[in-house]
Amino acid sequence: MPSKDIEKHRKKDAEYQKKKRAKLKGYKAKEFAEYYKKYPEKVRAHQILYRAIKKKLLNREPCSVCKSTYRIHGHHPDYSKPLDVVWVCTLHHKPLHTNKK
Repeated sequence: MPSKDIEKHRKKDAEYQKKKRAKLKGYKAKEFAEYYKKYPEKVRAHQILYRAIKKKLLNREPCSVCKSTYRIHGHHPDYSKPLDVVWVCTLHHKPLHTNKK
């Protein structure tokens, strides 16, 4: 995907997400509660990573695929190692999960 298309996609997605959050207070609360019960190891890994970033013990790095710094996710290849992540943008994170299957 050419970089102009990527930037256009990211801008459009950011606008959509902002409108959705403003409109839907409590959106997916039930689904999140079920997720926490179903996947406690994943939730624990996400929380540990989040706290490490907040405490500045760990810094987000650019996407390992495209070097973007927009909406970077820490992808956990192994949830038992919560601080061992692959840094990827939203565009490159989803394929990491779909390729596992």
